[in-house]
Amino acid sequence: MLDNIFLRPGYRDGFERSKRVYMRLDHEEGGLLSFDAVSADFFDELPEVRGVAGWSQFSRKAPVFVVEITRSRFRNLIRFSGHLGYYRPLDQLFPPFVQVGDRAQGPGTTWFEASLDWSAGQDRIYYNLFQEARPVGLHGVRYLDPGKADSLDEAFTLDGLEKGEAPIDAELARIKGSIDWVSVYDVGQGNANGLCDQNEMPLLYYDLGGGVQKHAFTFPKGLTDFCYAADPIVVLSHWDWDHWSSGTRFPSASARKWIVPNQWLGAVHATFAAGLHAAGNLLVWPAGTASLSSRQITIRKCTARGKARNHTGLAVEVSGPKGEAPILLPGDARYSAVPGAIQRTYTSIVASHHGADMKSNRVPRGWSLPGARIVYSFGAGNRFGHPANVTITRFNAAGWPHSSMCRETPALRPCLGHVGLCWTAGASLPGHSCVQTGCAVHLHQT
Repeated sequence: MLDNIFLRPGYRDGFERSKRVYMRLDHEEGGLLSFDAVSADFFDELPEVRGVAGWSQFSRKAPVFVVEITRSRFRNLIRFSGHLGYYRPLDQLFPPFVQVGDRAQGPGTTWFEASLDWSAGQDRIYYNLFQEARPVGLHGVRYLDPGKADSLDEAFTLDGLEKGEAPIDAELARIKGSIDWVSVYDVGQGNANGLCDQNEMPLLYYDLGGGVQKHAFTFPKGLTDFCYAADPIVVLSHWDWDHWSSGTRFPSASARKWIVPNQWLGAVHATFAAGLHAAGNLLVWPAGTASLSSRQITIRKCTARGKARNHTGLAVEVSGPKGEAPILLPGDARYSAVPGAIQRTYTSIVASHHGADMKSNRVPRGWSLPGARIVYSFGAGNRFGHPANVTITRFNAAGWPHSSMCRETPALRPCLGHVGLCWTAGASLPGHSCVQTGCAVHLHQT
C-alpha cells in the first residue's frame, strides 16, 4: 500500500500533470511555503471519504504533490485573486488560529485551490518525495469554500483510529533486555534515533526519517537499510516528511508497528499513514494521554499553545540501565513543549529541529554527568543553515560543551557519522552484530 509513486524511491517515469490541486500549508521555513497537495479532479470524483481508513482505498493511485512558493508571491496571488472578502494576512495561516469567514480553524486546516501551469513558472512542484522539484506556475489561487474544505479535512484525519493505551502498552512491553546505547543516525537533513541493546541492536526507533526533496542529496549513499533484527517498533515524533520518509525509503521499515501522534495531515502524510493502517501497523496516540512508560522508556505528549505540529507531537526519554538520568529525544519540539524538560536533569540530549533557531532561550541545563553529550542531526550543505549559530551559543551558555563540533560539507562527510550515546564516560562502541542484509547502522563515534 506504500507504492504511491510519490512515495516510491527512484521513481522517474510518467506522472499525472494535474491541472488543479487542493492544497494546505504544511510548513514555512526561510520565507518558503510548502503546501501538501492532491489533484482536485481526482478528489472530486471520489465518493465520500471518511478518514485515513477510507483514504487507504484510493491512496495508491492518488496524484499527490508538494508545492513550494515564496511567502511574498503567495501573498500577492491571494490578494489579487478576486477573493478579497476571504483574504487574511498570511500570518493568520499559522498558530494559534486562522479565521476564514466565520470558521475558526487550526493551522494547516485552511484549504486552497490552485491551477497549475506545468509548461513554465517561478514556483516549484515535487511529484516524488525523493526527487528534485520541477518548475510550475500557480495561478487562480483561492480559499476553498467551507463545504469542500470540510470534505478534505474529513478525508485526511486520524480521528477514529485511536484504540486507547492498551495496544501501545503491549508493543512497549515486547521490548526485552536493557537499553545500553541511544543512537543518532546520520540520515542527512532528517531524524532517526535508535534505542539499542549492548550489541547496538535497535529495540525501538524514534523517527525513521532522512533527507528528502531539495535535501534528498544529504541522505548518505552508504546507508542502505536500517536494522530490524530485534523486531523494533517506531515512535514518530510528528508528521514532517523528514521524520518518517525512511518508512517508505526501505520496505521493511513500513512493516514495523508505528506509534504516531494524532495531528492534522495533508494528502501526502495521509497516504503514508493509510499504507501503515492497511497493513495493521498504525497505532495512534490516544487523546488525553500525557505519557506512557515501560521500564527505561517514557513517551511524552508535547504540549504547546495553539496547534503547531512541531511542538504537539511525541518526545522520548530513555533512562540509563542502572536508573541514570535520561537521554532526551525531542524531535522538532522546543524544550518548553516537552512537559518538565526545562527542569529535568538529562545525561544527554539531541538538539531540537536539527539545531534550528527555536526562538527560545529555554533549554535544559547541561550537566557534568558521565557520558554527557549534545548531538545535532543535520544534513551537510542543508539550505537552512542548520545548526544555527545562535542555537550553538545558547547550548554553550546552558553548559553543553561542543568539543567534537564539526561543520560538514557535501564533499566531506560523514563528519561524525552515526553517533552513540550512553551513560558511561569513555565507553567504547560494542560493535554491531547484525547479519541482516543491507543493514548499515553500526555506530561510528561516541
